[in-house]
Amino acid sequence: MPPARMSSNACGLVYWHGISSTPNRSLQRWTRGSRARMTASTCSGALRSHTYFRPQCPERMDVMFGKLARMQLEKAANVSASATNGKSQTGRGLCEEEEINLFYRVGGKDAFVKSMSAESDPVGVLEQYKQGRKHLLRESLEAFEKVEDWDNIYSLCLQALSKEDEDGKPSFLAFDMRMWKLFVKAASLKADVEAAFTEAQEVLQKFVSVQATAAPMYKKNIGLAILELTFKSPPSLLPPTLDAGRPSYRVIQLYLFIQQNLLQRSTFDDIKEYMAELTFDEAKSFIENFSKITSGKDSDEQKQIVARVLEIKTRYFLTTCPYTQEYVAVTAEAEEPQLKCKFCSATAPRTCHSCLEGITSMALTAYQDLDKTPGNLKGLDKDPRVDLALVAATALLKLSGLRQRPSPAKLSPLNNVDVSRLLQAIVVLGSQISKTPNEIPIRLLLVQLYRLLGCASLAYQTWAPMEVKRTIQDSLSPLFFDRISSISPGLFQQGRSPLTEPLRSYYAGCLRNQSPVKIWDAFTAGSYTSILDMAEYSDQLRRSCTLIMTVVEERRATRANGGRLEGGIEQSPLLDDTSFVNAIDHGSFPNLESSYTAPLYDIIKFGPELSSERCRLALLSEQFLDAVTYKAPKDYKPTKANEAAAKDKAYLVETYSRLNETIATLLLNPSSTASKLTGPEHRYYTTINFLSGLLRTALETSKSDPVPTSSLSTTTTGIQACLDALRDDFASTPPQISPLPAGDVFYSLANPHTLSVFRDTALAIKHSTSFIISFNNEQQERDRSGKSNLHKEVLSAAKGLDDVATKALLEIKGRVEELKEALGLGGWLDRMAGWTFKEGGGLSKLIGEVVGEAEVEEWGSTVVESWREGVKGLGMVKME
Repeated sequence: MPPARMSSNACGLVYWHGISSTPNRSLQRWTRGSRARMTASTCSGALRSHTYFRPQCPERMDVMFGKLARMQLEKAANVSASATNGKSQTGRGLCEEEEINLFYRVGGKDAFVKSMSAESDPVGVLEQYKQGRKHLLRESLEAFEKVEDWDNIYSLCLQALSKEDEDGKPSFLAFDMRMWKLFVKAASLKADVEAAFTEAQEVLQKFVSVQATAAPMYKKNIGLAILELTFKSPPSLLPPTLDAGRPSYRVIQLYLFIQQNLLQRSTFDDIKEYMAELTFDEAKSFIENFSKITSGKDSDEQKQIVARVLEIKTRYFLTTCPYTQEYVAVTAEAEEPQLKCKFCSATAPRTCHSCLEGITSMALTAYQDLDKTPGNLKGLDKDPRVDLALVAATALLKLSGLRQRPSPAKLSPLNNVDVSRLLQAIVVLGSQISKTPNEIPIRLLLVQLYRLLGCASLAYQTWAPMEVKRTIQDSLSPLFFDRISSISPGLFQQGRSPLTEPLRSYYAGCLRNQSPVKIWDAFTAGSYTSILDMAEYSDQLRRSCTLIMTVVEERRATRANGGRLEGGIEQSPLLDDTSFVNAIDHGSFPNLESSYTAPLYDIIKFGPELSSERCRLALLSEQFLDAVTYKAPKDYKPTKANEAAAKDKAYLVETYSRLNETIATLLLNPSSTASKLTGPEHRYYTTINFLSGLLRTALETSKSDPVPTSSLSTTTTGIQACLDALRDDFASTPPQISPLPAGDVFYSLANPHTLSVFRDTALAIKHSTSFIISFNNEQQERDRSGKSNLHKEVLSAAKGLDDVATKALLEIKGRVEELKEALGLGGWLDRMAGWTFKEGGGLSKLIGEVVGEAEVEEWGSTVVESWREGVKGLGMVKME
């Protein structure tokens, strides 16, 4: 197979990124060097002043331009206000909605505060709202919320929500849950809380009085507003519960909302935050009477089905609420504090296993029942079996112990996992996605879980049908692509379309120009605030962690597969002071948890997510490898060879010194950079740091200098320690997995990341030692006297490290061959079944019945085949 070549476009991504490496200068960058003609209106002039910044301008001149923009807009606003007061002023006032929006965007909180005290001001927030313009109202609330100005928030919400239509009925223009939640929170912070809530109740009562004739969307909002006010009001304002056996007023309001919105998909998400605020007695009453009250008297079968599914989801949700458990006294021998479940009295160190097993069984039994009557599901907004599969799988993941114990990031996610429960969760989700292939939440879960299993090709097959394109690539792509070169470098090998091509094309199109093409269309159309939004968006895109991930993953895969890299990571402000932006969006993930526990996406992730620190370390390590593997062109023959060699040496000393200091600073960052890396990654970057220090010492120490005992010993010992730690990670099997039949094989197959990083570290050592030896040889050829040779102790240390790295690479190669042989043997379907259903009866038997024996076998064969593809790819990577 010919070596792969990294596209020059991919290398260019970092160049385009570097165009705008200065933080918080996006607005100035857009118009740099531009000759676009702009209209002579006040707002165009103000925006030009607000955004214009030439490289020739003295430092901090952008502050002056910002003040000039503010002054221009304030003058225009005064002209508009004076016209209302009958005072004539020269100049053009603010006329268009976009001009007024720009005035507030530039003026910020001060402009909003001023508008609150200026009645009848035509550009005031409330005057604009009276004209049906809600945008400024939202922005003013956001500005006040940032500075916690709750008095102004209360006043503004009260006036907006009290607005009436022409027919005297309350206006629904501002009646959304964002506004109502702010209003209620502001009321809770008033000096006279009861008076404020009484006023809020009066406002809400006006909307309730017209609820019967309101549009469905507003009916639901009224119901949510009632819940919000009920759960946030002081107890003294709520009706008392006269009968101890009856549900509380809060529970009754939950029941009413569920009855009114039972068939809507969002009902569970709507009530989650309120269920989390119940007391245990309320929660117990709520769940025990759930079916009887929400659908018990209804003969509609579909409503009964939806109510049953909602009840099962609610039962799971309550297990994640802290009020359902209490600490109990434990013996000295107990490993962890024990929690007693208030529902079933069982004890467990974390979520109650007895309840989770019961909920899983309940969900799967309901699933079986629905399979027998598929006709009852026609016409429903969503197939309820999807939710049942999600509940069962989520409960099984909790039962597996996946990230249920506090553990450092250096440990593998599978370190304390019950493999059987983990595989059962995956097989349930895999079965469901075959029946409902368009369910994106299940696909995202499976992508993450297959990555955890080391099944990269299967993860890609699950990922590809989602066709992630355009702007969502920046926020969703890391869910598959992050660390993919270490999980399966074979995915990048030739014979298939370039894996990162969609991302590369997207960034190339967005970042090739210093300013978006549409920005000038926005100027022409007078859409001034959108210009600022475009500038902010593009600034974040140029500092995107996903952009850096794209470049780094492709470079690493290209290098692993023996390809040729075109271009390098050159020194720029990117590597020094840029704060990269992690834009990952988890909104499409299902989340049945309360806010008191980690969301599901956090439990199943492969390792720490993208971060600014990891991006900088990745770029610096790539720069180090560029420097240490660089070879001058064969036709490069400088006329003054000795002078050129001296300059090259000085450049290399400066480069390795800077890399050593910068990487060390990042690794010792008090914000815990280590927690943002996997264990193997931390050891890899630590090794790169030691290697840069070794190369600096080697180049600075000539043959006649004293032996640099201290620095040489520190670096070589550190490098050896990192490699030994990686070897331990690579060769060991967690005690939870080792008792399984062929447990060591399973763990190696599921953990290719450690193997790949171990290989990368060993190769980085070999590249460095090769550089030292080659440099010394060049010096010998240039200076026969030997005075410019490197110190013999440095050469000895380099040769020793080279031997250690060579041994490590042989171990890796041998392990890959062992995995190939193991996967080539028969009996893998039986082994997969044994790992997945090791207990045989009980819950495992029910899972097997729901999924079906044939489907379990088919799923097992796809997992094994994916492992075979992954190991085949690992066997083809460069080992020297």
